[in-house]
Amino acid sequence: MGADHWSLTAGGWMLLAVNAQLFGSGLAAEAAQWSWLEHQVGRCGGDQPIALLTHKPLTATEAELAQSPGYRFVPRPARQRLRNLFRGKRLVLVLSGHVHQYRQLHVDGVDHLWVPTTWAVLPDHVQPVLGAKRCGIVTLRLADGESPRPELVQPDGLAQLTLTQDVPDPYHH
Repeated sequence: MGADHWSLTAGGWMLLAVNAQLFGSGLAAEAAQWSWLEHQVGRCGGDQPIALLTHKPLTATEAELAQSPGYRFVPRPARQRLRNLFRGKRLVLVLSGHVHQYRQLHVDGVDHLWVPTTWAVLPDHVQPVLGAKRCGIVTLRLADGESPRPELVQPDGLAQLTLTQDVPDPYHH
């Protein structure tokens, strides 16, 4: 399928995409990804805006982090390592999915944007409301010298589905 981590420079931005499933795995692929990421971040100038793309969100409120199952967010040790890695750099945006809810947070000087699903949202008894449980697509404008400008788009004809049958937690069998 291709690389599970990559970088792209566009519009003055450095986009760094990582495989969040590797964090905390102890696999050789995790060590290789950390090494690659450290190299990429080291190449960025102190004033170059950086966007980190990761399937799992890095953060939420402290209460949400404390109450959430371990699989919902990037594991705490990896979150701290990422904070240390980006210290002195201009990490402006962290873009993620996984929770399938639309949300914008500003934590420690960084914008965190969670993108929704295009499929269906999980019922509240399976996953609590952390953002907007809406199906849609996020467009994102990244321009040199500008703050990121996301927009939630809900195209005509896109069904807003919430699973209504008794859905088990997909991570606990």
